Amino acid sequence: MKLMVASKLSPDYVDNMMKKFQKYYGARLYITCLTQLWQALPDVNEGQKNGASWLLSEKIELLTPNISNMSAIALYFISEKETSKQKYVVELVLKILDDTQEVAKINLTLLSEVTWCA
Repeated sequence: MKLMVASKLSPDYVDNMMKKFQKYYGARLYITCLTQLWQALPDVNEGQKNGASWLLSEKIELLTPNISNMSAIALYFISEKETSKQKYVVELVLKILDDTQEVAKINLTLLSEVTWCA
């Protein structure tokens, strides 16, 4: 597992993200937007976000019942396999932290048009 990027989250950012997610997707549950947080990380290449990467699967593991105090996120690269049509299946782990501990871990599998290997 290789750390790709870690970032602090401001409380305003979290509130705005929730409102935006609810507006576009109608989701009212907090947990439903957690898998999209990696797209907000500033140091991830724009080519790896949004239209160039499609979420194939997600597995959310809540380590504490209270995730309302998110303060940071970290994205870890696990593996990448190239398909026959120059697309990549990428496995990532997104960790969500509060001030003192990890509160959630999300395993993501993406289909990507660009390589994630460093």
